[in-house]
Amino acid sequence: MENFQTTFNSNTTSANEALKSLGSLFKTEKTKLEEIRTDELVKESNLKDSLALKSEEATMLSTKLEASEKQVHDLLSDRAVMRSCITDVTGMLSDIIETRDSMITITMRKHLAEKLRPIFAMLHRLEGVSDQTFNPKRE
Repeated sequence: MENFQTTFNSNTTSANEALKSLGSLFKTEKTKLEEIRTDELVKESNLKDSLALKSEEATMLSTKLEASEKQVHDLLSDRAVMRSCITDVTGMLSDIIETRDSMITITMRKHLAEKLRPIFAMLHRLEGVSDQTFNPKRE
């Protein structure tokens, strides 16, 4: 019986020590797991911040691109208007050169001034050219 009691006490002591060792090991592993989890959360937060920054940059670049595309469209429209006006002016100048009638010449000068006005306004806006009314010289 005494042998049984000694074996029982020895086994109980061994079991308690094993439980303490397992408890200590569990706490160590739990601490390591929490550290890993914290590191992963920090990495995730940094990644989200980086992604938000990239998203803001992409939005800003998209807005700049839209503005640039609008500006190009406006310039192309201005170019089309200028070409049309230049074609009209060229025709009017040819008509003035070919005619010697003073009434037609005066009328052509007025039309010419009207056609050149938008061209000078666009040039003034685009390149700083003076926005003065065009008055052709009279002979």
